[in-house]
Amino acid sequence: MFYIGVNNGGVWKTTDYGQTWTPTFDDQPTQSIGAVAVTPSDPNIIYVGSGEGLQRPDLSVGDGIYKSTDAGRTWQHLGLREARQIGAMLIDPKDPSLRRQGHAVRRAHGRRPASRARRRP
Repeated sequence: MFYIGVNNGGVWKTTDYGQTWTPTFDDQPTQSIGAVAVTPSDPNIIYVGSGEGLQRPDLSVGDGIYKSTDAGRTWQHLGLREARQIGAMLIDPKDPSLRRQGHAVRRAHGRRPASRARRRP
C-alpha cells in the first residue's frame, strides 16, 4: 500500500503498486497537501499535514494536521488550523504518535509591517 499527497490534489492511495489510485481525502475542507506520514508500526494510521511545503508565488495553504486510523477511509482534524503549511512530519517507529511536524508557516504572503527606518535629512 502506498500513499501520495499532492498540492491542490489531495491524498491518493494505491494497493496494486501504482496501477490504480483512489482518492482518500476528497471530503476534507482542504486539498493542499504538504506531507503524508504512515506509521511504521501500524500502516492503517496515517497523518496528513496540509498546505504545500514549498514556498512559491502561487502557494496553496492548508488548515492543519489530519489523522486516519482506518487506512484513509475517515479522517480526524487534530489541530494547527492556522499553520497554513506543514511540509514534514516525523513518526516514532515503535509508537504511532506524531512526534514532530516541521515547516509550519503562519503567513506566507500578505502585507508586511511598515518599515521603521527613518529618513535622513
